[in-house]
Amino acid sequence: MTADPTTATTTDEPEWNPVDYDPAGSPPEPPERLTAEAVRNAAAQAEATRLYDRLSNSSELRQYGVAGYTVQPGAYVIARNDTAALVRVRLGYSYECGASIADAVSRATYRVTTDAVTRIEGPTVDPAC
Repeated sequence: MTADPTTATTTDEPEWNPVDYDPAGSPPEPPERLTAEAVRNAAAQAEATRLYDRLSNSSELRQYGVAGYTVQPGAYVIARNDTAALVRVRLGYSYECGASIADAVSRATYRVTTDAVTRIEGPTVDPAC
């Protein structure tokens, strides 16, 4: 049985820490160690991948991107223990549809372990033209 990270104490102040991610959407590798920086970056990469996949699979969009136009990309650790971490992440994205350009922000919560990076909460991305 895996321990629940919600029983751990918060390890980061609730401020958005900078993250390192590939906006082209490369799938994340789970971190080898559950350091605050490693779990923040893994969650950010997972969200970037999800956003990029969703935007690139929409045939209605002319252009799209995952970048910090609307908001500074960031993440913070909600809770962490020896086996898992809960991470809140935010990334900006934009897309062009017809004559309209939209900028938006995705905020999601991920559970990060050394085996998996799993999205557990957050809105769907459904760009509408």
